[in-house]
Formats: sequence, structure tokens, C-alpha cells
Amino acid sequence: MKTELMLFWIAVSLYGVSTFSYIFGLIAKQDKLFTIGLFSGLAGFFPHVTVIALRWSATGISPFISISESITLGVFMTMLFFLVFQFSTKRVRPLGVLVMPVAFVLMGWAGTLMKEVAATLAPAMQSGWIWVHIVGASAGFASVLIAAGLGLLYLLKEKKSGGVYDRLPDLATIDMFSYRFVA
Repeated sequence: MKTELMLFWIAVSLYGVSTFSYIFGLIAKQDKLFTIGLFSGLAGFFPHVTVIALRWSATGISPFISISESITLGVFMTMLFFLVFQFSTKRVRPLGVLVMPVAFVLMGWAGTLMKEVAATLAPAMQSGWIWVHIVGASAGFASVLIAAGLGLLYLLKEKKSGGVYDRLPDLATIDMFSYRFVA
């Protein structure tokens, strides 16, 4: 098996561990499971970045030509935003309940669509503006997904109390974070 594929499926597997840790952490109301989910997501991020770098270095063509590469890049940006947000704001640990399952499913789907690295770049994609588009689209996808996760936490905190929910920030703070990701 190629190193690239092996690293890709390691990243997917670690995102899967993270997904189930977050889900079971919410069900069991256990912060330890959120921490396991966060660090397994972080551990999956490293092979994920390596896969993107390997695909890019294989031909020198940007890694967003095929649909699987675009999905992988969108999940990369989501994970980057998610991890930075989680390590800078430790009060919103359960956010991974929505973000990680989406990242896990999308990465698994991208793996089923993965093809060989493109050898040439279409003339329409040879403009410098393509980078503005790709970075903007990936950042927009990541921001909306994280805002949706914050919206879910807002609704859960509004309806339930006790355990994990009491350790979440107040509703106004969650709303402010959510607004900042989509504004």
C-alpha cells in the first residue's frame, strides 16, 4: 500500500476515534472523553497534513483538482480552525460533537473517491485567482461548520442542564462565538 493512502486512512481512523469519543462524551457527560476526542483529532491532523503535502509534491500541482482533494482540503481547513479554536478557548470542548463526525464522514467519502494525482492543470485553473477562491471557499466551509456546531451547543445548553452543559459558557458567549465564525 502506498504511504499516502496508508497515512490517509490513519487520519480517517483517528478522526473516527475522535468522533466516537465526542459522541460518547456527550452521552456519558464525561470531560475525559472530550479530551481524548480532541487529542485523537489532533493526532489525525498530522497525517492529514502529510497526505496533502505528499499529493502536492508528487506533481507540483495544487491539491484541489479532484473532488476528493477538494473535500480533503475543506476538512483540513475545518480541522485547522477547530483545533486552533479548541486550544485557544478551552470552555467549548463539546464542539467536536458536530465537527468531528462531519470531518470523519467527509474524509471517508473522499477516500472512496480518491484517484491518482493529476498530471496537468486545466487552463482555467492556472490563474492566481484560483488561490483566492480555494482559500476563501475552504475557510467559509470551515467557519460555517464550526458555527453550526456552536449552534447545536447553544440549543443543547438552552434545553438541558447538569454535567457537561453546566461547564459550557453562557448562551450569550456561545452566540457571540457562533456569530464571529459566520460574520
